[in-house]
Amino acid sequence: ARDDVDDGVGGSSEEEQRQDIASSRSSNIMDLVRLAMQPRVAGFMVETVVMGAGMATVERLLFLYLVNDLGSTNLLCGLSVGINVMIEIPIFWNAERIMALLGHDGMFAMSMICFFTRVYGYTLLTPATRWFVLPLEATHGITFALFWVASTDVTKALINQAGGWNTTIPMVVQTLYNSVGVGIGSIVGGWVMKEYGSRDMYRCVAAVVLSLFVFHVTASAVSRICFK
Repeated sequence: ARDDVDDGVGGSSEEEQRQDIASSRSSNIMDLVRLAMQPRVAGFMVETVVMGAGMATVERLLFLYLVNDLGSTNLLCGLSVGINVMIEIPIFWNAERIMALLGHDGMFAMSMICFFTRVYGYTLLTPATRWFVLPLEATHGITFALFWVASTDVTKALINQAGGWNTTIPMVVQTLYNSVGVGIGSIVGGWVMKEYGSRDMYRCVAAVVLSLFVFHVTASAVSRICFK
């Protein structure tokens, strides 16, 4: 009889442990959802998607514009890739100093300024001036490096704030950029390029990122004033 009682108590204890674990997981997920719904976090996620979409129109479609519209050579296309990588390296190397100087908001803002300036610059190129794409592409290193240094630091802060989710939060950020953003940019950008031409497509992209910049600066200012 004692064994039966012990078995009953043990079974009840195990069931309670399972319920506690399930309740804890549900609570943790809701904490993560509430974190994502905070205005600054939601804004960060929107910016990640938009910048991913904007980058896709460059990384997936720029060569088509250079070759089909400007008559560029394979050499120019290759050089355009090499020059933007060269600019990224010193920024990543000095990331800590730049972060201390500009902060997250400043790095995101500078990234957006370089991006919409560069993309609008594409629309001004002609077959005679196509080599000017190289100085424009140099700003890609600034855009990409500043954006990802700031994003990585924000991701670390979100992990600390959430008290865990070390894998989930970075995965969500990467998914928003590389899957959602890049997917939207590739599909919509490709369609606009086909229907309206490359220059109009890049004008639209520049306008979208300029609008994102205005939103970012305004939201950052309001946040600093209202939530000191």
